[in-house]
Amino acid sequence: MQEILNNSGEQQLMDVYDSYMDAAERALEDAMDVGLYGDGSLNGGKQLTGLATAVPIITNTGLYGGIDRATAAIWRTTTIDVNSAVATIGSSSARPPRGHG
Repeated sequence: MQEILNNSGEQQLMDVYDSYMDAAERALEDAMDVGLYGDGSLNGGKQLTGLATAVPIITNTGLYGGIDRATAAIWRTTTIDVNSAVATIGSSSARPPRGHG
């Protein structure tokens, strides 16, 4: 509060409130950027969970949204070989587009 009082009136150099709000907004944006790619382990486990949690390196361990990947195989990260998968796609293995057929 003292800084606001010292920086007011005709001698005002900057709007202290606006500069504090700008700094807070930048800090929040930085925290969100870190969280989007994080695993939720920062800030005592209270960090936003991002891609590192949604797409883990070890695919059959850990919880995501309260679901245990060890028991729910559908929540495990998987990969496919696109080159060999494309060769097996045909009228018997692919659904027609909606509204056609």
